[in-house]
Amino acid sequence: MTIREHLQHLHKAIAGHFREKAEHHGEMEKSAHEHAGLHDAMAKATGVQTHRDFASRHRADALIHKNMNKHYLQKAAYHDDQAAECAKAVDTSDLNKLVPTNVSGVVPTRITAVPRPGQPVPTVNVAPEFEHLFKVDDAEEERSVTKTIG
Repeated sequence: MTIREHLQHLHKAIAGHFREKAEHHGEMEKSAHEHAGLHDAMAKATGVQTHRDFASRHRADALIHKNMNKHYLQKAAYHDDQAAECAKAVDTSDLNKLVPTNVSGVVPTRITAVPRPGQPVPTVNVAPEFEHLFKVDDAEEERSVTKTIG
């Protein structure tokens, strides 16, 4: 399975999931309207205000479920479109056509190692004419250390 096929399958699955959620909210909206109607009938028969209050609450729930149904249908449509786009996408064999040419990069020619405490000192290959620049005189180093300490 290619990435393109995987993404296409994924978007189809997500769209299906959102359609199921939209269907659920559609059923809940219908149920809330039915309950509101029942409470309206009971309020009319008994004259009790509580039934009118429940009816209005059920209508408010129905509106929420209606909006959620619409929301999930939009999300499902988006993922259906994305699945269709994945079907039209470029295959991985065609990606070599998209690789840029004439790419230049700046690569450092000299890398300086920074030794950490306890780490062995790296060896340095220095041209013979420059050895005097890198030479460490142990006696001179000891004198400079004693000057700073004493």
